[in-house]
This record gives sequence, structure tokens and C-alpha cells, in this order.
Amino acid sequence: MTARLHSYAFTAQTTVAARHQVRTTLTGRVVRGEGVAYRLRVGHRRTEVVRTRRATYVRKLPGQWARLAHPRAVTNPTATLLALLRGMTAVEVRGGPAGSKQVRGRIDPPTARAAGIPADGRPAEVAVTLDRHAHVTAVVVRTGTQAGRHAVTAVVHTSYRGFDHVSAIHPPV
Repeated sequence: MTARLHSYAFTAQTTVAARHQVRTTLTGRVVRGEGVAYRLRVGHRRTEVVRTRRATYVRKLPGQWARLAHPRAVTNPTATLLALLRGMTAVEVRGGPAGSKQVRGRIDPPTARAAGIPADGRPAEVAVTLDRHAHVTAVVVRTGTQAGRHAVTAVVHTSYRGFDHVSAIHPPV
């Protein structure tokens, strides 16, 4: 079902815990064939990005848009989700409210890295929630990695909504 979606909206909240906890929030939308648009919040810093087929635009909020001359690769939320789903080994499946299901499992470190998820050599724990239409509505990934000499725990809570009903993505300038 996920591979066939034309568009959807997402919110990913990441908590990284080493000496202190740091939280980031990524909220955006994906439209197949048009691009991805999102806002990233790390602490009090907010950045907005619009990536279309031909260009990438960035601005720190509040601020003016800039078109990147040499854009860096931007995470592809659909490819990340599909890599995670295809590489997951299910351990448990539970029924939930209104016909939803939750699948718990693991992904090995190479699959995690391919999906853009940090890994420290141990499998990452994953929980996927599906609605009655087989849409992925939530994913929780718990993993560990190294940051310098420190062991770090990362937990990512991602929710998905607006399946095939999000607004188009256009260059902002």
C-alpha cells in the first residue's frame, strides 16, 4: 500500500539521549512526482525545506528563501519507510482498535543504515501501526549508535496521515 501512495503527510519526532536529551521534529508532506516539503525544528531553530525535481529551496525561519546551487541529498521519507518495512523481521502482530494492527519486530544494522537509521551493531526495535486500509499510520524505531565516545539511544516516533490528500508542492519563489 505504501509504495502505491501518491501523497501523504508525516511528523517525525526524534529523541536522542546521551548525556542530555535532544529532541527534533520534522513535519512535512510528500507528493510523488512533485517532491517533498518539510519543517525541521531542533531546539529553538527552525528550518524549512522544499525540494522539487529541479531545485532545493531552504530558509531559516523567519527568513528569506534561498535556492541551493549544489543541493545535498535530502532524506526520501517514502524510500526510508519502504526500506524499513521490507527489511523488518516481524516478531509479534496484535490487533488494535477499529481494525488496526500493530506489528513489532527488528531490523538488522545494514538494513537500518540503508533506511537512514543509525545502528550500533545491534538490531533496531520497530513497531508499525497499520489502519484497517493497510496504511502505515505510525512507526516507532528504537536504536543505539555512537556519538564520539558516547553510546547514544535514539527513538523516532513517526506518524503518517492525509493519504493521497495533501496539497501540491511548488517552488516557494
